[in-house]
Amino acid sequence: MDKKIAQILYFVGILSRIEPTEKTFYLDMLKGSKITTPASTIIYDAYVSKYVRAQLIGNGDKTKGNYAGREGYNKFRVTPGKIREHYQLTADDAAYIRAGGIAYFNGKERKAEDSLYENVATYLKNAITSRMDLIVAELLSEGKYTADTGEEIKFDIPNVQTIKKNDVTDFKSFLRIMKEKITDYKKKSFDTPDRILIGEEIVNDLIDDEFFINQVHKLGLASVTVDEKYVAIAKVFNHLLIESEPIVDMKGVDIDIAKGNRMTMLATKRLHPAFAGVDVLDASGMPKKIASEYIMRNDSDVLNATALFVGESCFTPIISNPKSVVRIDVTK
Repeated sequence: MDKKIAQILYFVGILSRIEPTEKTFYLDMLKGSKITTPASTIIYDAYVSKYVRAQLIGNGDKTKGNYAGREGYNKFRVTPGKIREHYQLTADDAAYIRAGGIAYFNGKERKAEDSLYENVATYLKNAITSRMDLIVAELLSEGKYTADTGEEIKFDIPNVQTIKKNDVTDFKSFLRIMKEKITDYKKKSFDTPDRILIGEEIVNDLIDDEFFINQVHKLGLASVTVDEKYVAIAKVFNHLLIESEPIVDMKGVDIDIAKGNRMTMLATKRLHPAFAGVDVLDASGMPKKIASEYIMRNDSDVLNATALFVGESCFTPIISNPKSVVRIDVTK
């Protein structure tokens, strides 16, 4: 095997073992099957609700089939951009590697070289997954995000609905409206929401309501955990309410999904992590594609006598049923 490709695959192996240490609240919402391809463009099946009810054949009944709920799929394409982060390796770091001493990584004794690579991989993977988290938040908030190429990647999710705050004066009225919204969600998307994200203002209004607090304690909902990372606020008709995590874009501006008055209903099985092939060069300078969620490669900076480790991923979230992302703003 080409030496440079072999080194990249060695680094990929290290990356695959590293668990990110940063919280990725929105990235963790992608519970649908993972989609990977070695190509630049991802082709995926988008869920399309169709209606077909089989005709009855019996006792001479020749009634023509009419339409009822059934799944169908259409193929779509998306070409994700590239997420990239760098880590600079100095001469001091290199001397440490050549010394071949012992170091520690996550409290375990390791060879100095292995430990340094694992530390670099942890830094790069944290940076990349943090950006993935932001991309997912932007997509669920706006139905679109902008790739590094400047291209807008868009999914046709429904327009934002609004509820007047005067209609949500207490938990009982909140329950009534949520029941209506969940029923409407099922009719239009042919899915069932398993996550309902709610903003801080709505959470504060709920915890000020005595009936709500009594229900939380009575049902033991304060101890309900999600993926062992996040705590559910409550359950409404067996649907988990989770407070949205604050998140800002690259300019420090709050993302709408986390704003205080936003509710977002999701069927997480329709949210998929997807990865296209990553472009690399082999030892002869020929371009190759590697099918991997993340890659790490080593580049030289001759002018500054340093080595650059580059982490990359061609990631995009995919919403296989755009109607399953429903946004509701509580307005004054």
